[in-house]
Amino acid sequence: MSIILSKHATARLQQRFGREIAANLIDTYGSPCEGGVMLNVKDIAEAEAELRHQIRVMSKLKNAFLAVARDENVAKTGLRLTGRQHRLKTRR
Repeated sequence: MSIILSKHATARLQQRFGREIAANLIDTYGSPCEGGVMLNVKDIAEAEAELRHQIRVMSKLKNAFLAVARDENVAKTGLRLTGRQHRLKTRR
């Protein structure tokens, strides 16, 4: 989230919407307006379309693996894991 919530804003969001995630959703998907950001019906429809698209893409990425050098936070390579590779990676 790009905004920082004051104690007052946190309390009001909790009181009015029941969840702190409300601020993140409004900030992410809402439209800028005078004095803030507003989430309207058009914004919700656009968010639904975007999220449906992301879910379709994610379903095509099943068993995808991204090798990341944690000390550098750099992706080194990507591949699709076989069943055996997947089991080995997820075993703890």
